[in-house]
Amino acid sequence: MANLDDSLAARGLLNPVTVVDQAEGRLQGLRPEARAAFAVLCAQRLMDAHLQLPHSEQRPFTLSWAPVLREIWVGLSDPNNLSAKANVERHLNAFYGGPFNHNLGEDGPDDADDDAAAGSIYAAQAFCRGDVKSARWAASRLIDSTDKPIRKARTGLPRNTLEEFAHPLSQREASGLLRALDLLESQPWATEVIPKLRASFDQDII
Repeated sequence: MANLDDSLAARGLLNPVTVVDQAEGRLQGLRPEARAAFAVLCAQRLMDAHLQLPHSEQRPFTLSWAPVLREIWVGLSDPNNLSAKANVERHLNAFYGGPFNHNLGEDGPDDADDDAAAGSIYAAQAFCRGDVKSARWAASRLIDSTDKPIRKARTGLPRNTLEEFAHPLSQREASGLLRALDLLESQPWATEVIPKLRASFDQDII
């Protein structure tokens, strides 16, 4: 991984996997609300991409988490809104007790393994528990989501991790994660941070 980091750095680029790994340590120093905000930012980006798919490719289970993400944003924007957290916990508990939460591997339904669905679940966990791991996994899912479109863009070319990580799609998400973390570390958590945070991916990086 170090050689990959060096090769990307020599081109002025980021290793998206390293960004996610380092995010875990940086999230440790943030308040639970900031961790949840980081997680839901990642999940929202995934959900927005899913909603842009043709209707025939959109998955009902994934779509069922879109209102949950809205509840998380509401809860973060208004700490006194206890109903938001209760609604998110209710949806999370329904998932835990439902058929999509299983350990059957490929023999069970894969709905919860969709990147947007998984990212939403991690965001809900981060919102309800404030834990670092869930926020980190939401970021990991965001980076993972670039794999399929990058492979499609490189159709006919041999697999090359360096070139895949160097792809603009991968670099865009990694840069957005860094900007979000930098913002959250730069000031105490306050609801006023949210609009700035949601703009973390608005800048072109290449």
